[in-house]
Parts: sequence; C-alpha cells; structure tokens
Amino acid sequence: MNQRLPIASLIYAGNLCLASVTRLLHWVYATDGYRLTASEIDPATVRYVRRIFGLVPILYVVAGVSAWISPTVALVSFTLIPLLYVFPARQTQHLTSVLPF
Repeated sequence: MNQRLPIASLIYAGNLCLASVTRLLHWVYATDGYRLTASEIDPATVRYVRRIFGLVPILYVVAGVSAWISPTVALVSFTLIPLLYVFPARQTQHLTSVLPF
C-alpha cells in the first residue's frame, strides 16, 4: 500500500468536511427567520436538511480516517457521500433567490 494515500485522503476529507460545514452554516443562516427562504417552508424540511447537512461532515471525517484501514473504503465513501446532497434537494424550491423555470 502506498503510505501517502491515507494522508492524501485525510487532507481531502478535511477539505470536504470544511466545505460541508460551510454549506450547513449557509443553510442555517438562510432558514433562520426565513432570511432567504419562502415563509411557507415546512419546518420539518428545514430540520431534515439540517440533519443531513450536519451528518455529511462527520461522514467525511470517518471516510478520511478509514483510509488508514482501507483506502478502497475511503474512495468509495468519497464517491457515495455527495449523494446525500441529492436527497435534500427538495429544499431548493423554497429558496427565494431561485428563479422558477
């Protein structure tokens, strides 16, 4: 096994973790007091998306650490974790800056 792969995976995971924390903070800011969302947004949707966005950074840390055990597991994790952002895509219908097409 190449000894640099786990280190590279950990750095990559850290970068993705910070990006996902930023996305979570953006969501919290946008939905707090309906700053950037429609006022009729369902509070359950806000909580659901917040949970998913809060889970993603944790998963990236786990994926980065798992590279020390199995680089293949880490690479598969890095591929699958972004799919979690597809499921909360229903939140975009409530963003006031999104133009209806």
